Amino acid sequence: WYFDLTQSLLQKWLREVYNINIFISSKTIENKTIFIPHGRTIPDTIKNRLVVDIIPYSTHNTYEQAIEEALVEALNLI
Repeated sequence: WYFDLTQSLLQKWLREVYNINIFISSKTIENKTIFIPHGRTIPDTIKNRLVVDIIPYSTHNTYEQAIEEALVEALNLI
């Protein structure tokens, strides 16, 4: 429980302070669900908002593993 709260706070902090949005998608393949981490940064620009994917494509067996990888990658950027 505490770990999930900490991850949520870190996710919110990255979004609010650094414009890095972390999210997880899931896909079911052969009756098995995999979780795919994504991290995007949206730099503030006047003419357009550039979206840059910061997480290399990878898959995980659990949501927790996927979010952990995304958060670590995001922290490495800053």
